[in-house]
Amino acid sequence: MSQSLSPSATQFIDTIPHNALVIDRHGTILSLNSRWRACCKEYSLPPQLAKVGSNYLELLPEWIVEPTLLHNVLKSTLGGERLVVSTDSTIVCIPKGRRVFRFEAFPLLPAPSPEKAMWVIAHQDAGPIVAGSHTQPLAMHRSTMKQAFKFIPICASCKSIRNDQDVWLTIERFLQMQLHVQFTHDICPECVRQLYPQYAGAFTESSGHT
Repeated sequence: MSQSLSPSATQFIDTIPHNALVIDRHGTILSLNSRWRACCKEYSLPPQLAKVGSNYLELLPEWIVEPTLLHNVLKSTLGGERLVVSTDSTIVCIPKGRRVFRFEAFPLLPAPSPEKAMWVIAHQDAGPIVAGSHTQPLAMHRSTMKQAFKFIPICASCKSIRNDQDVWLTIERFLQMQLHVQFTHDICPECVRQLYPQYAGAFTESSGHT
């Protein structure tokens, strides 16, 4: 029997700034946001990927160049071996050619029980397949950071940062504008222990191999 998301969980998925969907431990799609629907249409991905009830894992061979690799990575998360996964894979996109997609998987918490656990999968287009395209951004970030070491006004309470135009920005927004970076979802070990103690054991086991 298919699970259903609570209204608050559905609202959370809609606010994620990525093309996102929710799957259960078997890979069944439980929910998806409008961004993912639009992405499937724009990239001519299999229409089943935009339908609740389809199996996300079984559909990987239809649009992923190396589906087995991504399948194994995602299954390690669904099986509790990892708490958060962020990996790149090449997709087959008819209108845009082969492109790199960044896949991030993390649990939708809190989970009612291990049997009813759900995971969010967020997708981001990282660009076309071009030789050397993934090394140039790192060099750009380093050269930009050399100019960033200066006194930066930061709020003593909320930690917002004031830029040169006297506009207060969140730390995430400030770094995006200064370093041209994109943030991915992750969670530090201390927050896992404090907020989600039921996952702390699995996280500790997997972190020993990194």
